[in-house]
Amino acid sequence: MANLNDQQLANLLDALGSSMASDNPIPTALKQLSSHRGGRLSQVATQLLQRIERGESLEAAVREVGLPHGEQVIAAIRGSQKSGTSEMLYETSETLRARHDLKTTIRLNWFYPCVLTVVAYTMFVISLAPTIRQNEELIRRWPDYVTESAHWVQYNWWIPPCVAGAVLCIVILTLRKRSQLPAVQRRSLFCSTLASQLNADVPESEAIRIAAMMAGEKSLANGEEITLNTPRVKALTDVDWNDVLFQHDNPDDRGQDLSATPSLARTLQNASLKHAAYRYENAARRRELLLHRILPQTAGFIFGFVFTVGMAFLFIAPIFGTMFGW
Repeated sequence: MANLNDQQLANLLDALGSSMASDNPIPTALKQLSSHRGGRLSQVATQLLQRIERGESLEAAVREVGLPHGEQVIAAIRGSQKSGTSEMLYETSETLRARHDLKTTIRLNWFYPCVLTVVAYTMFVISLAPTIRQNEELIRRWPDYVTESAHWVQYNWWIPPCVAGAVLCIVILTLRKRSQLPAVQRRSLFCSTLASQLNADVPESEAIRIAAMMAGEKSLANGEEITLNTPRVKALTDVDWNDVLFQHDNPDDRGQDLSATPSLARTLQNASLKHAAYRYENAARRRELLLHRILPQTAGFIFGFVFTVGMAFLFIAPIFGTMFGW
């Protein structure tokens, strides 16, 4: 599998999208990538170029090279070729680039709480615990659990770092194995992809298959008969197409069936899908704000507060209490 990160894969998709938009041959864009950029992106571009020059299609070349998010990439390529625009390639690259930026933000936001925890534990092992053990007979106001912790850490100080390191390794390996985009982002891509395909007059069943590939819905993409009213499609879009295509204009529920007017029906379908994609995108942003911005900042504040208050009341206050007879 080609070991490209999200940023590098986004750059590759941008190059393919620009080539399609300007009607330049795909091999020319790949040659530019392989010659002007170094590292893994250049190697992947060279591998794709070699396969295309042997007569393979771009989809087959991408599948053989094993790009990350391969199904989404193939769906974006197929959708761009069907619709005659590069919108899907650009949209996918922007999603990947946003995820790359999010990963950087997560690392930066969690850096301070992690460093603060390491500093607090190091100070306890190197300075506070020895002070407690050496002055235990003179200062008896330290809580029992503080003195017991000081004695325990004298011989077992290495256990917490090993446990924390093992947990951290498991978390990192688990996150790296996640090949799919988050569910909310995949739903947003499904809705926006389906809207783009329908707007380009791609047949409904084919448009749904491409959108399903983009969302990682393999069973739906391989289904025989799929329409907008297929239960799984309605669940992904969260749209009731009967309500969209049928206007009720009187209390007796007698209305106008808009499916009889294809152009108007298509306009309403596209508007509903774009609105659903917008809702999912907003939900993804709220989730990112809560989990990757507010949560790390709250954790940093709590760690700092606990560290400061704990130092003052558990370690320093008993010393001054003994000295001044409080």
